[in-house]
Amino acid sequence: GAQGLPRGARVRLRLGDIDEIALAVSGSVIERLDAEAAPAADEADEEEPTAGALTIAVDVNDAEPEAAASASPAA
Repeated sequence: GAQGLPRGARVRLRLGDIDEIALAVSGSVIERLDAEAAPAADEADEEEPTAGALTIAVDVNDAEPEAAASASPAA
């Protein structure tokens, strides 16, 4: 769907299946919401910063019981 669209184009997406193990979601472009892109000279002036890839680190090891007990204040 979005291969022919310029960077920064506003679109409406239909989200598909969610993979909770891989933390991924599929989607497809339904329609373009903004007007046709401005000339390339204008795009350079109004370029928005883009976010990079999202990386998530998950610690699957349980904390040591003694470390967890010492980390929380005694009531």
